[in-house]
Amino acid sequence: MENITKVRLTRLFVLAFSISMFSGCSWFISRSRDDAAKDAAKDVAADVKADVKSDSAETIVENRPIKISSVEEFRNHIEGSENVVVDFKAEWCGPCKRMKKVNVALTKKYPTVKILEVDIDKFKPLADQYGVKGVPTFEFFKDGERLERIRKVGFMREDEAGKKFKEAFGV
Repeated sequence: MENITKVRLTRLFVLAFSISMFSGCSWFISRSRDDAAKDAAKDVAADVKADVKSDSAETIVENRPIKISSVEEFRNHIEGSENVVVDFKAEWCGPCKRMKKVNVALTKKYPTVKILEVDIDKFKPLADQYGVKGVPTFEFFKDGERLERIRKVGFMREDEAGKKFKEAFGV
């Protein structure tokens, strides 16, 4: 009797999940995404605490990718830095989440390269401007100019990223 109840409950859950997927109700998905995003934010916050230094009124984070919070900030980093890699990403993207650790390792290995993380859901005009069709997408900038010959769509291992950095910046 107990096994029959488990089977019925499992079928009911699968049916409810299927209906929610096809009817546009995303409660199941959004709930798990929200939880994952909160957990990831806590992990990143714990990691960053160790590398944060106070300098007058602003906070400087060393050897970390820079999470863009405005279009103006994006433009300032592009125009004011010699070597920049922009990681266009999304919070819901699995490969983008995996890139976080790779980006941290890359900023430590290549301190002359600035890595900017741009959330395409928050900054759709920037994603459109650079023709982002899939995430993660990496754009390379040298002295404020976009290197159109060098672009990568999809997850990049650290060694693969190192080759791209060498091709773009000679580091």
